[in-house]
Amino acid sequence: MFFLLAMQPMAISTALLVFVVSIIYVLLIYGIQRKLYDPVKMIEHQAHIKRITNEMKDMMKNNQDISMKQQELMGHFKESMKAQLLVFAILPLFFIFYYGLLPLLFAGASNEVINIIVPLTYQSFFILCIFILGLVLSLILRRYDSKRYKQRQAQNAQKEQNPAKPINGSK
Repeated sequence: MFFLLAMQPMAISTALLVFVVSIIYVLLIYGIQRKLYDPVKMIEHQAHIKRITNEMKDMMKNNQDISMKQQELMGHFKESMKAQLLVFAILPLFFIFYYGLLPLLFAGASNEVINIIVPLTYQSFFILCIFILGLVLSLILRRYDSKRYKQRQAQNAQKEQNPAKPINGSK
């Protein structure tokens, strides 16, 4: 309680700088994530997993052996898990920003707060900003990636319907 009494209103410039640092952090994180794995491939793996799971359910209803499908499913699970574990490579970057960069930039603002429903210090405001920005960017990129996935499916379907013709009359 005494902690809150010692707080001062945060300057607008401090709040804006925290917001800019949040934007930089979110863009950096999403850039790294997209370099580490292809989100469209992740969507493809999820579609394969769903398809194989449905096939396994049908096979189990008909009392068929599902061991081959289980092996195929495990291959897709491994690829999916690899991509998800690569995301943890960004955790050290969060600690660098949160415990390293923020205290360096805002050493004089340690007792300042911004009032957004509740009083927030610059670190709390940073967490709030990256949460909201990350959520918005995630939704935008998910929509973009699903469009890319549908385009890739359409191209693959077109290739299957119209196989490439041999060049120079070779078969």
